[in-house]
Amino acid sequence: MPLNFKIYRANINNAVATIINDERYILYDSKLLDLANNQTASFWSSISILAHEIGHHLSGHTLNQMTDNHTAELEADKFYWIRTL
Repeated sequence: MPLNFKIYRANINNAVATIINDERYILYDSKLLDLANNQTASFWSSISILAHEIGHHLSGHTLNQMTDNHTAELEADKFYWIRTL
């Protein structure tokens, strides 16, 4: 899948991969990323959160409605980590 998504900060208390008006987005709350970074003392925590959301797009989860949310979450993690090795 093409890497044609846009990344925006939003006041959502989360990070999500979504489609709005046929365009792919990653939305994130900067407070969430700051909290993750502060808890782990590393900026890699926020990078991992965003990479996970990218994994949802590139795994096709935003195109089809998966009924097993747990499987979708594991696939998003797997998509990112396998490609970084």
